[in-house]
Amino acid sequence: MACKQENREIQGKQVSVMQWTAIKALDMQVSMMNTLGETSNKFIDGTWDLMHLNFVLTNCERSMFVDLVKQCCIGARIEGEEVSAANFDIKLSGDMLLLYGIFAFVLEVNFKDFFTKGQAIQGVKNV
Repeated sequence: MACKQENREIQGKQVSVMQWTAIKALDMQVSMMNTLGETSNKFIDGTWDLMHLNFVLTNCERSMFVDLVKQCCIGARIEGEEVSAANFDIKLSGDMLLLYGIFAFVLEVNFKDFFTKGQAIQGVKNV
């Protein structure tokens, strides 16, 4: 199955996200669940808001969260330019809503189908 690419406008900027390879998704899913647990659901289904983010920030392990967000955002494209480890601060400094929007979009692109289909199999209606 080919990796899909999705595009979305976030904070007035065109953002493009390519779905991860299977091994990268597996690694990142373990990191996401270890870092966020069930609080990941709102990022994955696109319903996160600032109250949810504040809850996550006050209840997570700082270094794990920072690493997760950074690893999720690396590889995304903003206005056609790829975010890399080298330009992360240049591309995202001063716009935390863009940063968290990209983070959530990446989780959605990579995990929404998995959680939606998995819960449908179990007979659960909501993510």
